Amino acid sequence: MTFNEETRVLISCAKDKAVRVWKLPEKWTDENIEKFEQEEIKNQMHNSAVMRIQKSNTKMMEDSDEDDLCGWDIK
Repeated sequence: MTFNEETRVLISCAKDKAVRVWKLPEKWTDENIEKFEQEEIKNQMHNSAVMRIQKSNTKMMEDSDEDDLCGWDIK
């Protein structure tokens, strides 16, 4: 097997003495795959932001003094 990077041609041969010439594309990805990957990136970023907000809210609730004032009779 040999590959010419300038022409993007791959030449291969097999045990049956067949020689094949492959013209490789400049771009390997498919538009549908790119769209799917972009949506996955958006989803992951959204999920990460939601988790940070939830963690922040949980921490604020844990640090709250509200439960310390329960039962106090201030008159």
